[in-house]
Amino acid sequence: MKNDIYNIIYSGKTEKGKRENNEDAYEIVTYECCGEKILMLAVADGLGGHASGELASKIAVMELRETIKRGVDDINAKSKSTITTEILKNLLLSGFKKANDEILYQAKIVPGRKSMGTTMVAALVKEDGECAIANIGDSRAYLIKNTNTDNTDNTDNTDNTDNTD
Repeated sequence: MKNDIYNIIYSGKTEKGKRENNEDAYEIVTYECCGEKILMLAVADGLGGHASGELASKIAVMELRETIKRGVDDINAKSKSTITTEILKNLLLSGFKKANDEILYQAKIVPGRKSMGTTMVAALVKEDGECAIANIGDSRAYLIKNTNTDNTDNTDNTDNTDNTD
Protein backbone atom coordinates (compact mmCIF):
# COMPACT_ATOMS: atom_id res chain seq x y z
CA MET A 1 0.00 0.00 0.00
CA LYS A 2 1.36 3.42 -0.87
CA ASN A 3 -0.35 6.77 -0.40
CA ASP A 4 0.49 10.44 -0.30
CA ILE A 5 -1.47 12.17 2.46
CA TYR A 6 -0.65 15.28 4.49
CA ASN A 7 2.52 15.59 2.36
CA ILE A 8 3.63 12.32 3.94
CA ILE A 9 4.48 9.36 1.77
CA TYR A 10 3.96 6.08 3.56
CA SER A 11 3.83 2.42 2.65
CA GLY A 12 3.71 -0.94 4.37
CA LYS A 13 5.03 -4.39 3.54
CA THR A 14 6.09 -7.37 5.62
CA GLU A 15 8.50 -10.13 4.76
CA LYS A 16 9.49 -13.16 6.79
CA GLY A 17 13.12 -13.04 5.72
CA LYS A 18 15.01 -16.05 7.09
CA ARG A 19 12.40 -16.77 9.74
CA GLU A 20 10.07 -19.74 9.55
CA ASN A 21 7.07 -17.49 10.28
CA ASN A 22 6.33 -13.88 9.40
CA GLU A 23 6.08 -12.28 12.85
CA ASP A 24 5.44 -8.75 11.56
CA ALA A 25 2.11 -6.94 11.43
CA TYR A 26 1.18 -3.40 10.47
CA GLU A 27 -1.87 -1.17 10.20
CA ILE A 28 -2.43 2.05 8.28
CA VAL A 29 -5.78 3.64 9.13
CA THR A 30 -7.32 7.07 8.67
CA TYR A 31 -9.84 8.28 11.26
CA GLU A 32 -12.16 11.30 11.08
CA CYS A 33 -12.00 13.25 14.34
CA CYS A 34 -13.19 16.76 15.18
CA GLY A 35 -13.62 17.53 11.49
CA GLU A 36 -10.10 16.54 10.49
CA LYS A 37 -8.33 13.37 9.45
CA ILE A 38 -5.90 11.55 11.69
CA LEU A 39 -3.55 8.98 10.21
CA MET A 40 -2.50 5.98 12.32
CA LEU A 41 0.66 4.16 11.29
CA ALA A 42 1.66 1.11 13.35
CA VAL A 43 4.24 -1.68 13.02
CA ALA A 44 4.65 -4.62 15.39
CA ASP A 45 7.40 -7.25 15.32
CA GLY A 46 6.70 -10.47 17.21
CA LEU A 47 9.51 -11.68 19.43
CA GLY A 48 11.52 -14.32 17.61
CA GLY A 49 12.30 -17.45 19.58
CA HIS A 50 9.17 -16.97 21.69
CA ALA A 51 5.85 -18.71 21.27
CA SER A 52 3.27 -17.13 18.96
CA GLY A 53 5.20 -13.98 18.04
CA GLU A 54 3.18 -13.70 14.84
CA LEU A 55 -0.06 -13.76 16.86
CA ALA A 56 1.21 -11.24 19.41
CA SER A 57 2.07 -8.72 16.68
CA LYS A 58 -1.36 -9.14 15.04
CA ILE A 59 -3.13 -8.74 18.39
CA ALA A 60 -1.08 -5.61 19.14
CA VAL A 61 -1.95 -3.73 15.95
CA MET A 62 -5.57 -4.89 16.02
CA GLU A 63 -6.12 -3.79 19.63
CA LEU A 64 -4.35 -0.48 18.96
CA ARG A 65 -6.55 0.17 15.90
CA GLU A 66 -9.80 -0.70 17.68
CA THR A 67 -8.97 1.18 20.89
CA ILE A 68 -8.09 4.33 18.95
CA LYS A 69 -11.30 3.95 16.91
CA ARG A 70 -13.38 3.77 20.12
CA GLY A 71 -11.51 6.78 21.52
CA VAL A 72 -12.09 8.80 18.35
CA ASP A 73 -15.79 7.83 18.39
CA ASP A 74 -16.04 9.04 22.02
CA ILE A 75 -14.32 12.33 21.19
CA ASN A 76 -16.63 12.89 18.21
CA ALA A 77 -19.69 12.11 20.38
CA LYS A 78 -18.58 14.77 22.89
CA SER A 79 -18.28 17.31 20.05
CA LYS A 80 -14.80 18.53 20.94
CA SER A 81 -13.81 21.27 18.54
CA THR A 82 -10.10 20.48 18.23
CA ILE A 83 -7.82 17.54 18.80
CA THR A 84 -4.64 18.32 20.73
CA THR A 85 -1.29 16.56 20.92
CA GLU A 86 -2.25 15.52 24.45
CA ILE A 87 -5.34 13.75 23.07
CA LEU A 88 -3.17 11.98 20.47
CA LYS A 89 -0.79 10.84 23.23
CA ASN A 90 -3.67 9.57 25.36
CA LEU A 91 -5.16 7.65 22.42
CA LEU A 92 -1.80 5.95 21.80
CA LEU A 93 -1.27 5.21 25.49
CA SER A 94 -4.75 3.66 25.76
CA GLY A 95 -4.14 1.59 22.64
CA PHE A 96 -0.76 0.32 23.79
CA LYS A 97 -2.19 -0.57 27.21
CA LYS A 98 -5.12 -2.47 25.69
CA ALA A 99 -2.77 -4.33 23.33
CA ASN A 100 -0.52 -5.30 26.22
CA ASP A 101 -3.46 -6.42 28.37
CA GLU A 102 -4.85 -8.62 25.57
CA ILE A 103 -1.48 -10.24 24.82
CA LEU A 104 -0.98 -11.00 28.52
CA TYR A 105 -4.51 -12.42 28.74
CA GLN A 106 -3.98 -14.66 25.69
CA ALA A 107 -0.63 -15.82 27.06
CA LYS A 108 -2.31 -16.73 30.35
CA ILE A 109 -5.28 -18.69 28.98
CA VAL A 110 -3.52 -20.64 26.20
CA PRO A 111 -0.54 -22.72 27.43
CA GLY A 112 1.32 -22.65 24.06
CA ARG A 113 1.33 -18.85 24.13
CA LYS A 114 2.87 -18.40 27.57
CA SER A 115 5.92 -16.40 26.47
CA MET A 116 4.50 -14.60 23.44
CA GLY A 117 5.38 -10.96 22.98
CA THR A 118 5.97 -8.22 20.45
CA THR A 119 7.55 -4.84 19.94
CA MET A 120 5.47 -2.03 18.45
CA VAL A 121 5.86 1.52 17.19
CA ALA A 122 2.94 3.73 16.20
CA ALA A 123 2.21 7.31 15.21
CA LEU A 124 -0.95 9.39 15.06
CA VAL A 125 -0.57 12.25 12.57
CA LYS A 126 -2.94 15.18 12.19
CA GLU A 127 -3.55 16.92 8.85
CA ASP A 128 -1.35 19.84 9.91
CA GLY A 129 1.56 17.45 10.52
CA GLU A 130 1.36 17.53 14.31
CA CYS A 131 1.83 14.01 15.65
CA ALA A 132 2.44 11.75 18.60
CA ILE A 133 4.68 8.67 18.43
CA ALA A 134 4.93 5.76 20.87
CA ASN A 135 7.02 2.62 20.98
CA ILE A 136 7.67 -0.41 23.12
CA GLY A 137 10.71 -2.61 22.67
CA ASP A 138 13.26 -1.99 19.95
CA SER A 139 10.87 -0.95 17.17
CA ARG A 140 11.62 2.66 16.22
CA ALA A 141 10.15 5.50 14.19
CA TYR A 142 12.21 7.56 11.78
CA LEU A 143 11.49 10.96 10.28
CA ILE A 144 13.01 11.38 6.82
CA LYS A 145 13.20 14.97 5.58
CA ASN A 146 14.86 15.93 2.31
CA THR A 147 16.77 12.61 2.33
CA ASN A 148 18.07 13.21 5.89
CA THR A 149 17.04 10.58 8.41
CA ASP A 150 16.23 11.55 11.97
CA ASN A 151 15.74 8.77 14.51
CA THR A 152 12.79 10.07 16.52
CA ASP A 153 13.98 8.36 19.68
CA ASN A 154 13.81 11.51 21.84
CA THR A 155 10.67 10.21 23.49
CA ASP A 156 8.66 11.80 26.25
CA ASN A 157 8.81 8.90 28.70
CA THR A 158 6.09 10.14 31.01
CA ASP A 159 4.89 6.61 31.73
CA ASN A 160 7.29 5.23 34.34
CA THR A 161 6.26 1.60 33.75
CA ASP A 162 9.10 -0.86 34.17
CA ASN A 163 9.54 -2.24 30.64
CA THR A 164 12.61 -4.36 31.26
CA ASP A 165 13.00 -7.66 29.42
